[in-house]
Amino acid sequence: MFTVHDDFHFLRVELDGHVDRNDLFDAQDALMQHPKYHHKNALWVIKDGCICGFSEIDLSATIERIKNFWHHEATKQKSAFFASNSFRYTLIKFFCEEAEYKKLPFTMMPFMNLQDAEAWLKENSAG
Repeated sequence: MFTVHDDFHFLRVELDGHVDRNDLFDAQDALMQHPKYHHKNALWVIKDGCICGFSEIDLSATIERIKNFWHHEATKQKSAFFASNSFRYTLIKFFCEEAEYKKLPFTMMPFMNLQDAEAWLKENSAG
């Protein structure tokens, strides 16, 4: 299950429960179709109860989907990913490194502290 919220400084996506490939892509679609997506940073929160039922291949596909959807006039600069346990943190760290390797047009950063993730997104943010 997922939710997408428009917070003041960024868009927030929360993943909870069992999240499979289709759920991941649905969450990504909901975020990318948000009217502020191309101009507002994003925070992905992987809740403690989340079970990630998707694969490395699915994560690579999410990167390609971002590249294909990106608009040349977009001003978004970054996305943060928060996970409180080391396994999920390692998974999203891999994802962020892969995104950098594949030259996504914005920076992705993993965090194990939610306040640090939010602070990083707020840096240089117009709101």
